Amino acid sequence: MNYFIKNIKYIFLVLGLLCTQYLFSGTLNKTTPCSEGSYFKITNDNAVTFGLEHSDIVFLGELISTNLKTQYSFRIVEIFKGSFQNKTIIGKDESGCYRIPATKGLWIVYAKFNNDSTIKIPFDNPSISITEPFYFSPPPPPRNNIPKTSDSLLESRVYSLERHFTGISNWFNDLQKLRDYKRSINIVNNKPIRDYKFILLMASLIINVLMFLIIIFKIRKKQ
Repeated sequence: MNYFIKNIKYIFLVLGLLCTQYLFSGTLNKTTPCSEGSYFKITNDNAVTFGLEHSDIVFLGELISTNLKTQYSFRIVEIFKGSFQNKTIIGKDESGCYRIPATKGLWIVYAKFNNDSTIKIPFDNPSISITEPFYFSPPPPPRNNIPKTSDSLLESRVYSLERHFTGISNWFNDLQKLRDYKRSINIVNNKPIRDYKFILLMASLIINVLMFLIIIFKIRKKQ
């Protein structure tokens, strides 16, 4: 008993250290609301593939409203992956962990569904506007090799226009890739149906030919 009383402070010290370690490890292992996403490097080559693999729905749509904070809405023009019944789809994020589109106009949207059929757009995401045709990161500043002369401002603007037109070209390339993907999926999905119809057609043709031959055989037999 005396031994316990003499060493009680050490016992409490050990217990305190164990509790601290438990709480600290729990804090490290706990996922934060913004822990989703790998912040993958989006490039012109991998944008469509990455977007299709990591999205519940992919569509061409027009951003018709946004409050720039928590909610926005798109008018769906064409769906490439997934399905949605209405022509207007609502997006929202109250956690501050997802993108809120700001530029109205046409977008290629790669999104995930919330539990209430609204959508959310992760930051590491190739969703892109035709008005500002750059992936999430803004375009880099003008090149350092532009000479600092009286014409530097003009050359900087020309460079910006070149980047903008390149971005628009990439936007249409992404759109074509998505349409090719949709077309390939439709071909795969419709092939069994076409094969089935072809088999029925051939079977019907064979049966009709056999019936015709039987009739001809009976007519000749009567003669």
